Amino acid sequence: MKVIRAYTDNKLENENTIYFFKSGSFYVALNDDVLLLKRKGWELKVTALSNYDIKVAFPISSKEKYEKMLQQDSLTYKFIDEYEPINYCEAFLKEKNEKEVQ
Repeated sequence: MKVIRAYTDNKLENENTIYFFKSGSFYVALNDDVLLLKRKGWELKVTALSNYDIKVAFPISSKEKYEKMLQQDSLTYKFIDEYEPINYCEAFLKEKNEKEVQ
């Protein structure tokens, strides 16, 4: 799933940021970010995305409302409208080829 991979890639870069990914007409938060929002008392319905992943979602039209809530709770967040997971195989091969050329 592209959104899970994008979530993982972003969390590796900054684990303290809550990420919301645009998915259709919703913004989706995943896994650890869901748990943090629930601990803060957010009333969002948690659903299973897979056997291992959970999500919460809200309509894009409600973005301003949730941004205000994030700011009131002093949470660091980022809305991501487009995402392409990092291709680690491609990055590894590129790095390997660059080292061989040197």
